[in-house]
Amino acid sequence: MGRPPDLSALSTCRTTSVFRPRVFVQRFLRDAIAQAAGIQKVMSPHRVRHSSITAALEATGGNVRAVQQLSRHAKPETVMRYNDNRNNLQREVTEMLSGLLEKRGEDQREASR
Repeated sequence: MGRPPDLSALSTCRTTSVFRPRVFVQRFLRDAIAQAAGIQKVMSPHRVRHSSITAALEATGGNVRAVQQLSRHAKPETVMRYNDNRNNLQREVTEMLSGLLEKRGEDQREASR
């Protein structure tokens, strides 16, 4: 019969060369889906959760309490860490300040008439 095939290249565990088909298929699918979506980072449950929380903050306009309930974090400070990572946070604040300055300029022009 000969030697059994070396499956160590397919090993899904760092500490053993045991081949686990379920884990292999899960990782293969995870990587294939990420690649199809154009995601270059290695995906993990934590990364998906992080992305979901950040997206929820974007969708709710930064409603920390609502996202805290959704994510089941005990403390709002934990959700605030995700809020600080939002990509558009700086842009939102810049637009808000710009709007305030424009309004102030309009108010001053009207007052000087």
